Amino acid sequence: MTKKKKFLISIIFLVAGFYLVDYSLTTPLESCTLEKMAAVVSDDTTLTTVKSMWFPVQHCIVKGYVTTTDPGPNQVNFRLQLPKEQAWNGRYYFIGLGGGAGRTPIFSESPFGYPLAAGFAVAGSDTGHQAFMLNWSFLANEAQALDHIHRGAHVSAVQTQAMTKAYYNSDSMYRYHSGCSGGGRMGVMAATYHPEDFDGLLIGAPGIDTTNILNFMWMSQQLNKLPEKELAEGKLLAMEQSIQAQCDASDGAVDQMVWDPRKCAYDPAQMLCEQDQDQDQAACFTAQELEVVKSIIAGPRSPTGEVLYPGLVDVTPTGWVSFLEMGAEMISTSFSQAYFGDDYEFMTDFDFNDQKNIDAWRAAVARTGYGVRASADYSGVENAGAKVIFWHGVSDAAISFRDQLRYYEAIRENTGDDERLNQFARMYLAPGLYHCFGGPGPVDTPDRLLESLIDWVENGVSPASVVTHRGEKELAFKADGIAKYLPNFYDYLDNPPKGTPAREFLLCPYPQESVFVGQAASTEALYNAANWQCQ
Repeated sequence: MTKKKKFLISIIFLVAGFYLVDYSLTTPLESCTLEKMAAVVSDDTTLTTVKSMWFPVQHCIVKGYVTTTDPGPNQVNFRLQLPKEQAWNGRYYFIGLGGGAGRTPIFSESPFGYPLAAGFAVAGSDTGHQAFMLNWSFLANEAQALDHIHRGAHVSAVQTQAMTKAYYNSDSMYRYHSGCSGGGRMGVMAATYHPEDFDGLLIGAPGIDTTNILNFMWMSQQLNKLPEKELAEGKLLAMEQSIQAQCDASDGAVDQMVWDPRKCAYDPAQMLCEQDQDQDQAACFTAQELEVVKSIIAGPRSPTGEVLYPGLVDVTPTGWVSFLEMGAEMISTSFSQAYFGDDYEFMTDFDFNDQKNIDAWRAAVARTGYGVRASADYSGVENAGAKVIFWHGVSDAAISFRDQLRYYEAIRENTGDDERLNQFARMYLAPGLYHCFGGPGPVDTPDRLLESLIDWVENGVSPASVVTHRGEKELAFKADGIAKYLPNFYDYLDNPPKGTPAREFLLCPYPQESVFVGQAASTEALYNAANWQCQ
């Protein structure tokens, strides 16, 4: 059984166990009462559950919902988990959810694991609807669309923070938000609409608009041109090895990692299968496949030549597979039908060569309010005294790091002064990291950056270089209780890809770059972060 399958099975058992097994404490925690919690919430908030639990640690769980109006009414469900008073670390943690949310979370997605077990009070929201995370049909409902955009998480944060303070009889606490992809989008929305809600936001690979969905549609349509409707993973691996051989030194160090794909000028035409019968046809592209590869790398364009979204990064094409095989088409179908109706078939109905289709997409974005490019005005964060750390894997096949950089540059320009910007925001790029996790890069990027964010918020230590790891550093929220019952639960995140040795990476705040300054370019030296420097 592969590690990925083990991981997925562990998740299924954990989620099923959480809902099906009674984890109630036989001796309830003294402060865990409906009366205490109900006394501090607003009139539009209904509490449905308040009880003491023992898994993964002793805590008080509160479930309920806020009824939003104008537009509405709509029900926004939330969950709050409060460790027993002696275990609380004085921090509140709001979980950002990937995809379209649609559920109240039981563990953090990025960093992965249980912040509850690390002493955090933990909250989360379904953002105003219940659905599979890759189902955006709720956008047809005006109230649910608005709640998902920003209102639902905000009202959930307000109520759960009030209950947290009441539970611990505390007037203050440190408040954090962390998520990746859709969860990163939630962080961006909190920063721009409700900057007073949090002291620190860790924002990974955020969906800052829906142009990346156009890219999913583009990729799906390109693959649909092939007889097999896919690119063989073996061919993508051969291409990756070819790129590695040509581009590894582009960043100044031959360390089996292309740190900055923008410095890699690779022509996939060299992967074209020759007529020579001795050539391994499983390690090259047919002319048709090559055209598809080129189109995917180029990205979607309008009839006028406008680049609608950056294409896929070519340095790690094996990382494309998960989105090319299933994710892109599934997400494209849900989004396009949410915008244009249940009968819409984007594979045949959306023509990138017809400007009317591009205009219709933009009109749907404006109509629903969902998918509008996030504001680059972070003056609210600055004025609130909050801190933000953005991060992105450069090998992300779902949301392009190049688009994220464009967004961060817009924030820089809007702020107008790097010194001012550095008082409240940082950006980090992680080499070899796929969408939120996975790949040959540093898998503990969000874990280590969360530590930096906490140090910045609580101690005033501005983030600088950050040492991250592949395959050896403990995850921030690794709970011993979970590992005991589900030994494979963390394997997919904690272990490097097969055949890839453990190593360290030095990540630098953008626009600085990590440069190898060691004396000897041995593998041991290259894999030691002490031999790298931010320049």
